[in-house]
Amino acid sequence: MKNKISSVVESSYRAFYGKLFSALFSQFGANYVSEIEDAIQNSFYKSLKSWKPNQVPTNKENWLFIVARNEVLNQIKKDSRQQSQSDFKSKVETENPKEDLRLKTILFLSKSKKASSKVKMIFVLKNIFGLHIKEISECTLLSQDAIYKSINRAKKDFQQSTKDENFDLTFEQIADQEIKIVEEILYAVFNIGFDSFNEKTNSIINEDLCLEALSLSKKFCPIRFSE
Repeated sequence: MKNKISSVVESSYRAFYGKLFSALFSQFGANYVSEIEDAIQNSFYKSLKSWKPNQVPTNKENWLFIVARNEVLNQIKKDSRQQSQSDFKSKVETENPKEDLRLKTILFLSKSKKASSKVKMIFVLKNIFGLHIKEISECTLLSQDAIYKSINRAKKDFQQSTKDENFDLTFEQIADQEIKIVEEILYAVFNIGFDSFNEKTNSIINEDLCLEALSLSKKFCPIRFSE
């Protein structure tokens, strides 16, 4: 029974991590990326403790979102960076947005002038596609230490370069260079998925990663060529 729940949580992690991160990022912003990451991890940990074989939430994504959102709010409450926590809380959605905000998050992050394309790609692999550090290391051939440093660098860069940016960007607000960065990231993610070796399936292709990259690319194409 325990293995069954672990399997459900693991599949939920793959399916929902990036969507949860993007939804929370859209609400709390780049200043709270670490808190968002910790909150999402904690929400999955709590799901292992709370979900039972016959009592798995119908809407697992929304359950995880609410737990993670409350966790972020609790962390903000203890943080002196947020002076008016009650006002901030009133602006936060109480349910998970129905819209998949992953592509919008990538577009938003592409506007950062400080972070390199490589750093952005590593950040996206972890927080938009939900890969673990070990998996990113295996598919990029970078050391885990280098990946941790890149992600921490990305957090600082995004905080500095996107603090005055509006998350709800329109296509007209995205420069050609930033569009190219998004294309490069999605193309790189697909290639990484295509060239990844999976010990469990003895396959050199990470099919889930390829499909997710293609899915976001399909959503991006109508925007890219709408004019």
